[in-house]
Amino acid sequence: SQVRELVGSSDRLAARFPDAGLPAEQLAEIMNRYGDVTDVYPLSAVQEGILMHELLDETGEHYLVHAAWLLSGATIEAVSGAWRELVAGNPMLRTAIAWDVDRPVQVVSGTVDALIEVADQAFRGDPLAAARAHLQERRRSPLPLTADSLIRMSVVRSADSDSLIVAWEFHHVLLDGWSMSMLWADFLRLVAADRVRGAPEPPPYRDFVSWMRDRSGAAEFRQWRQYLAGFRRPTPLPLPAPASPVAGYAEQADALDAGMSGRFLDRARLLRITPSTMAQAAWALTLRSGTDDDVVFGITMAARPETLSGSERMVGLLINTVPVRVSFDGVASAGAWLRGLQADAIAMADARWMSLRSIRRAAEVPPKMPIFNTILVYQNYPQARSDALIYAEPLLSVERTHFPITLVVWIGANSVLGWRFTIDTALADRAHTTALSARFRAALEALVDDDGRTVADLSAVVRGSGRALQ
Repeated sequence: SQVRELVGSSDRLAARFPDAGLPAEQLAEIMNRYGDVTDVYPLSAVQEGILMHELLDETGEHYLVHAAWLLSGATIEAVSGAWRELVAGNPMLRTAIAWDVDRPVQVVSGTVDALIEVADQAFRGDPLAAARAHLQERRRSPLPLTADSLIRMSVVRSADSDSLIVAWEFHHVLLDGWSMSMLWADFLRLVAADRVRGAPEPPPYRDFVSWMRDRSGAAEFRQWRQYLAGFRRPTPLPLPAPASPVAGYAEQADALDAGMSGRFLDRARLLRITPSTMAQAAWALTLRSGTDDDVVFGITMAARPETLSGSERMVGLLINTVPVRVSFDGVASAGAWLRGLQADAIAMADARWMSLRSIRRAAEVPPKMPIFNTILVYQNYPQARSDALIYAEPLLSVERTHFPITLVVWIGANSVLGWRFTIDTALADRAHTTALSARFRAALEALVDDDGRTVADLSAVVRGSGRALQ
């Protein structure tokens, strides 16, 4: 059989895929299963973590991303051709995950079928409502994690105009938001060209996997142990547990108005801190209950360091999620406190690439407890621009994590600060979602309207905003 023939050439297989770290028999099985294999290499630590949570999730919801846009001025033929060209030119879009082996690996194929589906029925009326209904339907038949390609596209025609709803579905283990933004920009250029246009492949993602593997040394471990010393229990959720848990998710999106957003950004510039640090401070104030001296939550950040050649152009999952510890000194001024948070982040800069699994070993939190129950995702990746002949309007995106509360914050193209909460209603009370968002808004505005306040003043303002969360 083909498998026995491949096993017989074990030396050649091992030499061809030296980083796979798998026995020849398993490499042979991979070759037989996927056919035109061009590379086999390990997952990054972040990929391994996401894969574990996907495999444990019985709902099929976690880490499966759906995004939809409205395209005007394009034909289905042009869109389909652009999609095939995009998949052909990006190895990560031709990557599968093999986990039923000694260690999970990613398997790159030279060619795969670009997954495209065109809905039978055209939509009428509101594109946003149509996109929401389409994505809900797609989630009933999720893209299997066993697929040769972990991304697919679907298209819905408009019955009223020449517009199309274009939806992408992919497993987060494959791509991050920065990569998706770059791919969408390339896709729009290909659609506008309406013909095959070759482009150089991005730098290989395997370079990032190797780079991250070298970031978990003894020095970084000591930094995290010192940073988390004395923190022994995860910060409680800011919402009560539901009286009758119901499987599902609640979402709440909101934004500051243009004037307050401008003042928010001005305040960050005045203090010489990043908008991300301001958002982290606001979330810490929202999480704080009573007289807690400090809180810990997770932050997901881009991992595209200048020391990794070509990282800004790589397509893949180049992120890391690490703990953020925020201490509260009630007598400190708000400005000094914020600058201190920025200084803490700078001090931990060399250790922030360490895997969460390794950081977990450095923490004093009991082994069966998480370090944190909530994460903040600050999106700061470049946004795609539409071609002059193609109008592309983002409609919505949907992603679930395994955390009870996920907060995504962004600065939009119009410099307006927006955010979205996603809450697991089996673990936190849906009824308090609006109040949680209102409290986060109050924290943001309190940081902007400093007026000589101390940290204790800020905490009092936030706790006194809106109705109680507990």
